[in-house]
Amino acid sequence: MQAHHGGDGEESHRKLMKEWRDGALQQYYSVPLENVFVLNETRLLKELKYTPAELTATIVYMVAAGALIEAANIKIGETVVIGPSGGSFGGAAIEVALAMGANVVALGRNEEKLMTMKERLGKPDRLQFVAMTGHVDKDSAAIRKATPGGAGFEVYTDWTPGEDVEPLYLPAAALAIKGNGRIVMSGSASGTLYSLIPCCYTRI
Repeated sequence: MQAHHGGDGEESHRKLMKEWRDGALQQYYSVPLENVFVLNETRLLKELKYTPAELTATIVYMVAAGALIEAANIKIGETVVIGPSGGSFGGAAIEVALAMGANVVALGRNEEKLMTMKERLGKPDRLQFVAMTGHVDKDSAAIRKATPGGAGFEVYTDWTPGEDVEPLYLPAAALAIKGNGRIVMSGSASGTLYSLIPCCYTRI
C-alpha cells in the first residue's frame, strides 16, 4: 500500500511518509530492493500478448491471493465466502478462489449485480451468491444454504471498506462458518471486535 496508506504507528508512518513516500502515484517510484522482481518482457508482451494495462491488474489479484493463499491457506474443494464481493479486491478474490478449485459464495447488497457478475464469469457451478438483507440470522441461514449440502464453509474473507460503520457481512458469516473455520480480515472495517460481531460468542 506504499503511498496509498500512511501506516499505523510512529515507525511505520516514518518509513512510509519519509523514506518510501514516492509510491505508485508518483512519476518516479522509490521501492525497497527486496520488493522488486524482474519480469520477462519478451515472454509476457510478445509471446503471451499481454498489454501493460493487463499486467497492472495483477496487483489487485496479488492482494486477493495474499488473503486466500497465504493467510487462509485454502484447499481444493473447500468453500470460501467472500464479502463484500463487488469491489476490486473482493471481485478478484472470487476469481482467485475459483481458479484454486474452491467453492465460492459471494456476498453483496444487490442481487442483480451479483447475478451479472456470475454471468460475466461464465456461470460456474462452484459460484453461488447471497444478497444480504441486514438481518443477521436471515442472512446467516441464506449463506449456509448456499454452501454445498448446506453444511457451512471453511473460510471467510472480509473486504469491508472503512467507511462502513456497521459491517453487514461479518456478523452473518461468523454464524454460518464451520468449526475450526478461518476468518481473514482483509478490508479496513473499524471498530471493536464486539461491534463487528455483535452476537454471543457461544453461537459461533
